[in-house]
Amino acid sequence: MQEEILPYKCSCNGTLKKSHTQVEFYGIDFGVKECEVCTKCGSEFLSDKTLEEIEREVKKKGLFGLEKQAHITKSGNSLVVRIPQR
Repeated sequence: MQEEILPYKCSCNGTLKKSHTQVEFYGIDFGVKECEVCTKCGSEFLSDKTLEEIEREVKKKGLFGLEKQAHITKSGNSLVVRIPQR
């Protein structure tokens, strides 16, 4: 099987090739997805279609909103950051 080299370059000016990568979001595995990998810096890029597919799965599993919401208020000349315990 021959590697498919893509006609466009990475921002580091490296060559991109088609590959596969393991996708995780908040430690939850979403399987192996097709991606483009830079041969110079190793950056991995997912297609818009793949990202939309992952986003649908994330929304279906209710994973959005897992991060904590911090509240920022002003007190005099300072900022107060309130982070909930849970």
